[in-house]
Amino acid sequence: MWACLNHAPIAFCLGECMKRKSQVFKTIRFCLHCKLEFKISHPRQLYCHTHKNQKRIRFRRNLKTRVYDLLGNRCSNRQCAWINSDGSRGCSDRRCLQVDHIMGGGIQERKKKFLTTFSMYFDVIKNPHRYQLLCANCNWIKRFINSEVPNRIDEVAV
Repeated sequence: MWACLNHAPIAFCLGECMKRKSQVFKTIRFCLHCKLEFKISHPRQLYCHTHKNQKRIRFRRNLKTRVYDLLGNRCSNRQCAWINSDGSRGCSDRRCLQVDHIMGGGIQERKKKFLTTFSMYFDVIKNPHRYQLLCANCNWIKRFINSEVPNRIDEVAV
């Protein structure tokens, strides 16, 4: 239970004590997962740092899986030269797949909205028609053809 120096449980404090940085609060809790004592860094923290990070990693992995499932789990370029082990075309190796803006301009959108890869996944779920899944080779070929690459070299060395 959190308690402030001036009030009993924090629920009775009106928040003025929370605003003052000089105020000292109890900083020890027990992790809900492993039941070990840990120092907290946030008033609502329920897990020790190890389990908090594991929970975050699991959430992000599940979100990425949802996005890839939504976009088809394979390279959407019809001219993709990758041949899978079952003989089908279009890369399905998740290590090579990248989320791409169909009309380009992804860098400008990320700068404008201050999007991270994690927050972009939520945008993909909301607007899947604006994104596609490409393998790394097809993505870079598309960027080169559409002049999305900065400092483009016009002639490719052989």
